[in-house]
Amino acid sequence: MLTRRELLSSLAVAPLAAEIPLLKKLVAPGTEIWHEQHCLSQESASGFRRLLNKEQSVVGHIRRGREKPSVILIPGVRQLSEARCEELLRRIQAGTWLILETGVCFSSVEQSEQQASLLKSAFDLEVLSPTPVAARRKSQTAYIAFVWPLRSLTRTFEAVTPIRCERSEAIAFFDNRPVNAKRLLGKGGLVYLGTMLGPALFAEEREAHAIGRALLRSLWQRA
Repeated sequence: MLTRRELLSSLAVAPLAAEIPLLKKLVAPGTEIWHEQHCLSQESASGFRRLLNKEQSVVGHIRRGREKPSVILIPGVRQLSEARCEELLRRIQAGTWLILETGVCFSSVEQSEQQASLLKSAFDLEVLSPTPVAARRKSQTAYIAFVWPLRSLTRTFEAVTPIRCERSEAIAFFDNRPVNAKRLLGKGGLVYLGTMLGPALFAEEREAHAIGRALLRSLWQRA
């Protein structure tokens, strides 16, 4: 059986379809997951669903009396379009919070550059090129230092996709470089994850679940 590291490595060179539609599903009161059809996005979506299943009573209490979805999760995304970004920006400006977990660190240079261009155009996010963990560490496994929604370390694998942002927007760092960020936009906002959290949730890693739980609760309360 493949280890997660071997699986992610194989996904990095797997051929991609010309278009990957997003599958949308309401998974908890006020919360939607939009995932792509490739394995990386599906595994990450499964991780977030495990977390949400444990948080059903909490979100039900926080969201009581508010039916409009307030949080959209897009895990392991590798193929965005201009139209999709425009749709998401409209939702955000109306009060939705988007958690966008990039998957281009396991994809091609062309897809990485395309996603960076779209995120800059739509959300004014300056996403940098993916950085292999081995370029900064002897091991293929490293730790991301979160400072919000709580201070904690969580594992990451293979590569991260850093972001250039204001220090006040950065919520997690790798080698003192921002890799995750939170930005207010209109009545809502965007949480960019340049290091994947979903696979660690799927693996039931305690630190990842603590961070994911705190993140979702904070956004549910804001919306």
